[in-house]
Amino acid sequence: PNGTFVGAEFSATGWTVTNNQAKNNFDTGYLVIDGANNNYMGISNTASGNAHYDIELTADTYRFGFLTPAAFENTVFARPNMTVKDCGNDNAVSGGILVDTSLDPCF
Repeated sequence: PNGTFVGAEFSATGWTVTNNQAKNNFDTGYLVIDGANNNYMGISNTASGNAHYDIELTADTYRFGFLTPAAFENTVFARPNMTVKDCGNDNAVSGGILVDTSLDPCF
């Protein structure tokens, strides 16, 4: 809340993400970024009303003003109504509504 940047020394690796809700966010519900890898996002997660996507797995990006590496080798099971944009490397996405990155490019 005070504007201080926080972060971790290492990327999220080997996490299991279950039983969460992401609703009515200004941007993306679940943002898989900064080299996150070998994580599992289960079907028990829900998302709706998010401004851009329900789930986004990013490519290398400077969207926050500094380089955050691509997400890679993650497994996502999305509910049928969830939008998923996969810009990362070698992620496995099952279900959901996949965003066509030729029409909505990765950045």
